[in-house]
Amino acid sequence: MAYYQDLFLSSASKEIKVLGLHHYFFEAWQRVAEAHILKEKKLIRIQTLLDTCNSLIVNLVTIGNMVFIVVLLAKGQISLGIFGAVLALTGGLVTDTTQLLTCFATLMGKQQEAQQFFDFMSLPSQDNKGQTLSKVSELRLENVSYRYPLTSKYVLKK
Repeated sequence: MAYYQDLFLSSASKEIKVLGLHHYFFEAWQRVAEAHILKEKKLIRIQTLLDTCNSLIVNLVTIGNMVFIVVLLAKGQISLGIFGAVLALTGGLVTDTTQLLTCFATLMGKQQEAQQFFDFMSLPSQDNKGQTLSKVSELRLENVSYRYPLTSKYVLKK
């Protein structure tokens, strides 16, 4: 996607328009961008779902912990020091759970990049050892000329 955007925003855009290739490159960019947007939306939904589950778990554990500790404190079964220790330990547990789910959400977000890397690495390689390239003995150009857009000087004229 960055390749197509760089083409449109660089000095090559003039040449693309003059040669009539703007429509072709725009359609290619649009296909890539739409596929990227669909993947991003899916990842955002998954991350939102994981964040929602994480928040729900954290809040339920915190509320349940507070109610349980306050009931025990009111009955006199635990002291104020134990109350503070249990509260701190529960906070640590909740933080660890939050970090675990955050790491899982990040992993889901990076899954596409990892998949592309492994797809690239699994491509078969070509072994061209021992092969010779054919020699070009003659190249004929007839009535070929080119000048950059908005200039009058020809850079190629045969």
